[in-house]
Amino acid sequence: MNINASFILVGGAALILTLAMHNREVRTTRDIDVSEMKVNAEKKAKLLAHFELLTINSNVDSVLFPPGAETLRDGEYKEFNDGYINIRVYVVTPEMLIVTKALTKRSRDLDDILNEDLLEIIDPQRTIDLIKEYNPFSNDPELNKNDILPKLEEML
Repeated sequence: MNINASFILVGGAALILTLAMHNREVRTTRDIDVSEMKVNAEKKAKLLAHFELLTINSNVDSVLFPPGAETLRDGEYKEFNDGYINIRVYVVTPEMLIVTKALTKRSRDLDDILNEDLLEIIDPQRTIDLIKEYNPFSNDPELNKNDILPKLEEML
C-alpha cells in the first residue's frame, strides 16, 4: 500500500510504552491516542480507516494547551524504533507524559500520574517547569495539575 506515516504517542499507549521501556509494571489501555500525525497525503484516508479498525483515536482531546504536539520541542519526545519501515513512532518523554495528563480533568489521568513507577523515572523539577510552561494562566481547580504539583514539589 506504500503508506508512510509518523506520529507521536500520547495517553495510555505512551504510558504503557514508557513504563515498559523502563522495566516497570504496566496497565492496559483500550485505545491508542496519537497527536501530530503526518502521513503522505494521498494515503491519509486509508491510514485513518485502518486506525478506526484498530480503535486508534487520532483526535486527542485537550492534550496540550495550546493543543497539539506541534508545540513539542526536540527532547520532549523521542523515536521508538522497533524496525518499522514505513512508520515512524515517537513517544513523549515521561515528563511530557505527565504534562499531557496533568492538564486534563479525567480521574484516570490523575491515577496514571500518581503511578509510583512513573514518578520514579521523572525529573520532578523539569516536570513542574513544563506544567507551568504549557499551562501558565489556568486557575481551573478541576485540572489534575492542582493535585500533582504538590506531589512533585515534595519530591524535590
